[in-house]
Amino acid sequence: MNTANVTILGKEYPVIFNLKALIGFEDIVDHSFFNDKFEKMSSRIALIVAAIGAVNPNADITAKQLLEISDWQTAKDLVKAYTTVMELAGEFFRIPAVEPKEEPAAEGESQKN
Repeated sequence: MNTANVTILGKEYPVIFNLKALIGFEDIVDHSFFNDKFEKMSSRIALIVAAIGAVNPNADITAKQLLEISDWQTAKDLVKAYTTVMELAGEFFRIPAVEPKEEPAAEGESQKN
């Protein structure tokens, strides 16, 4: 399972996406990971904190702390951290970058229906 590092509030944190992170997210937001569209920053922050907690449950960062952030630089760090965690989620679920398409039939061959 791959890990990555994110920087928030000037501190580097290792993150991972695995079942522990998924359940941690659900514990923070009190709803299913699979029903969340991640349109709200609060959901994205919860996912970041869960991904940090899955590596280090004693990390010194909380969703409540991050929800009180008001500066633009930290907001940009959070967007970057969310992107990193979602890339790890893609690896965990093995989501292909591009959906495979059927190859066109070669000349003289009939296509399957």
